[in-house]
Amino acid sequence: MTWMQTGTGRAIDLIAPLVTDIDFAGDVAGPLARTARWAGQTPAGPISTAQHCAVGTQAILRDTGNRELAAAFLLHDAHEAFVTDITRPTAEGIAAIAYQLARDEAGDFAARAVERFTVRALHEIKARLDAAIYPAAGLPWPLPRVVAMAVKDWDDRLLQTERLLHMAPCGRPWGWDHAPPRAVELKPAWTRPWPWPEAADRWLALLHDLCPVTRRTAA
Repeated sequence: MTWMQTGTGRAIDLIAPLVTDIDFAGDVAGPLARTARWAGQTPAGPISTAQHCAVGTQAILRDTGNRELAAAFLLHDAHEAFVTDITRPTAEGIAAIAYQLARDEAGDFAARAVERFTVRALHEIKARLDAAIYPAAGLPWPLPRVVAMAVKDWDDRLLQTERLLHMAPCGRPWGWDHAPPRAVELKPAWTRPWPWPEAADRWLALLHDLCPVTRRTAA
């Protein structure tokens, strides 16, 4: 079974999702607001994907005024409404275990191919959803290279900022601890955990502002 039922009763084909499958108000905003980042490992309360995307979008608008970049950032994790937040350690762990299992059965050469394809499959299921989500919001897919690179930079910077704000100190270093990304200055109101209805409303309000086509589809 490679389709999933959404909150509005739609059946989304995860192998070949369609632009017409995407209901931002009914099936995206709420699930993003109920999806906890870092598997919920934030002692003060869950920080949702919707809050992360909304906060980053507001910081981009404040610091750059670039509405194209802001809209792209707002949607960069929207696929998590359908596949949840697969944390980076989880994705890398799945690939590592796939390699170990394949190596035991078929040797190192085949196992490395399995590992590569596992990584690609995890990336691809998100990319196929993005290929429906971005056009549904009136944005191009794939994103222009310069925009995609800027989204990645802001995502890494915000991840580092949120990590320091919301997660407990850890004795093991993260992969970039030798040269961590520059932090993003956040307003106090952006740092408290938002209740999920507030996070959903804020995310959707930004979407309607930055992607006017979504106002018509919501009407």
